[in-house]
Amino acid sequence: MVALKRHCWALHDLSEEELLEFSKLLKFLCGALHEALQTESEYVMQFAEGEGFKHVHFHVIARMQQWPDKLKGRKVMDAAGSDIENPLSSEELMPLVLEIREYLQKHPPADLLIKTEK
Repeated sequence: MVALKRHCWALHDLSEEELLEFSKLLKFLCGALHEALQTESEYVMQFAEGEGFKHVHFHVIARMQQWPDKLKGRKVMDAAGSDIENPLSSEELMPLVLEIREYLQKHPPADLLIKTEK
């Protein structure tokens, strides 16, 4: 998930600089997911209406090659559901998270104003 540091409820409230920065960051993150996980594609979704989450934030989801067709498009959110067959355990997920973090730290985009936190 990628979120603004300041509170902003809607995309139309973003400054041009913030929107440009988000687009650069999203491209960078999608590239990192693809490199680290060999993704088929990456989905980017923005929601700002959930209780306790009324601010602009983007979800960046890796679409894995081995995922079934039933998890394509908007149904990708079902991958986080309890009915998914063979979900990744914490032990399986942690190496992927660490690999992505390592990639982000080794390949910081030079023109990005926002820096990744360690």
